[in-house]
Amino acid sequence: MRTIEVKLYQFAELSETAKEYALNELYDINVSYDWWDCVYDDAKDIGLEITEFDLCHMEIDGNLLHDLPAVKKAITTQHGRSCDTYKYVQSFDMRTDVDFNDFKYGLLQEYLSMLQKESDYQTSKEAIIKSIECNEYEFDENGNLV
Repeated sequence: MRTIEVKLYQFAELSETAKEYALNELYDINVSYDWWDCVYDDAKDIGLEITEFDLCHMEIDGNLLHDLPAVKKAITTQHGRSCDTYKYVQSFDMRTDVDFNDFKYGLLQEYLSMLQKESDYQTSKEAIIKSIECNEYEFDENGNLV
């Protein structure tokens, strides 16, 4: 039997080269699960069910679960004035004829934008480093996860 001693390093203790290697190896650490659940849940809370999306082709599909005034009311009460969905629904006067498909399409586009922003954040260096540090991962001197 052999015993091998290996020095273990926290991310902050690695050299810049080893840090870059570790970041490249763990690029998908935050998106290897259903990272979109919080956006889906938010959509469902205001009456929109997202059924699928594809960020590569910038496509999204879904269904409105309530009538347009109910969806608008849910957004205006649950989302802040600075939220893009709030601004979007404010452009509609529910006392006039609002095209259901146009409204749904625009709302889905707002949620596609949210999904893109969330994906961009989750795959950013900042988010990857935060996950590494929160999980107290350890590395060898070359940046390999041990």
